[in-house]
This record gives sequence, C-alpha cells and structure tokens, in this order.
Amino acid sequence: MKVSAQGFTLLELLIVVSIIAVMSGAILPAFSQYIDNQGSRQAQEQVKSDLRTTQNRALTGSAADQFIGTDPVLFWGLAFTNDSPTYSYFISTGNATDDCSEEVKGSYTLPENFVFKHGGCVFFSMEDGDYNGVSIGSSNRVIIGLSGSNTNCKSVVLNPAGLIQNYTTNSNCN
Repeated sequence: MKVSAQGFTLLELLIVVSIIAVMSGAILPAFSQYIDNQGSRQAQEQVKSDLRTTQNRALTGSAADQFIGTDPVLFWGLAFTNDSPTYSYFISTGNATDDCSEEVKGSYTLPENFVFKHGGCVFFSMEDGDYNGVSIGSSNRVIIGLSGSNTNCKSVVLNPAGLIQNYTTNSNCN
C-alpha cells in the first residue's frame, strides 16, 4: 500500500508569501494615491455645493429683511482661510467687501487632511446671485489641496455671471 503525502513544503509557502509581499509593496503606493485623489475630489465637490448653497441663499433673498447696524444686507458670502480646513458663510452689507466676517452665520469643514491654499472671500449679490468681488488669491478659483503639499490641488472656478464649476484637471497649488 502506497501512502501519498499531501500538503505544501516550506519552500513553496515561502515563495507564495514572498510573491504576496512584493505585490502588496507595489500596490500600496498606488492605492494611497487613489485615496488622496478621491478625498480631494470629495473636498472639491463639497466646496462647490456650499458655494451653490450660499448663492441660492442670496438668490432667494434669505436675510434680505435683516440689517447690520443701519445698513440692509446685500450679500451672502463664504470666507476661506489660508491653510485651514474650516470656512464660514456670512451676510454682508457690502460696505466692507474685504471684511469676510461682517455677520458670520455658520461654518463648514473640509474632509480630513485638506486645506485651502489661498484665503479670501466670495460675495454673492442678493440682487441677481452674481458674485461681486472675489478676493481669493489672484484668480477666480478656490484652491483645495492636501495639508503640507503644493501639488495635486483641485479648484472650483467662479465666473462673473455666477456659474460655479469644478476645474477638471489637477491644478498647481499657487
């Protein structure tokens, strides 16, 4: 009677474990980059959504019957702080368009590890929803990126007619 041995030898197990280790080492950096890219897309969509929400507040005339001091409210806006994940929405009389905190109504926070690369304000007119006076760096873009990184940033672009859209390619963080 012949007995056949079943199972794997130690050498076969070591080869399989080595192959799995090499493949994992090659896959992990790509997976990490994928996670960061998805997070930046989520942050970009969140900012675009919050800009549209604030613009809709202006269009519907929410807070139009309120006054700051003796001046009527004319704008809704968002204030972005450089290298911060937190941004706030506010109402304004338009007398001090560089003052993003005339009357803060609330705030939002980006997903973990993401920050704004340029601080500034966006004002939406209650008259027509157009944005008046963007002071977000030197352009009409809100730039979002990983904290501590100056590459692979995403942007949300505003045009004078009030259109808000994602900038589809990865942009420089400057």
